[in-house]
Amino acid sequence: MNSKKKTIEDIKNDLQDGLNKKITQRNNLIIELDTVSKELADMLDNTYALDETKVRITCPMCNAAEYYTTEEGKKVICPTCGGRKFIWANKFVG
Repeated sequence: MNSKKKTIEDIKNDLQDGLNKKITQRNNLIIELDTVSKELADMLDNTYALDETKVRITCPMCNAAEYYTTEEGKKVICPTCGGRKFIWANKFVG
């Protein structure tokens, strides 16, 4: 019977390996989510483009710049259009 007792260093290494695996899994999921989100946005754009009640307008928040600059000077992706430069709005007839 060869049951070697784990040292604290062994336990730390095991925990670090587990942590690294979870970080990699999380990063892969974030990449996959980003891809799916972009595909969904494209599908939504195509659907709205065929809808005569919708009109594509320049994003009023970023003015088609994809981002805006905060007071601290940090560039942030526009939360209104998601960096797409435009939004869809209902077309008013009348």
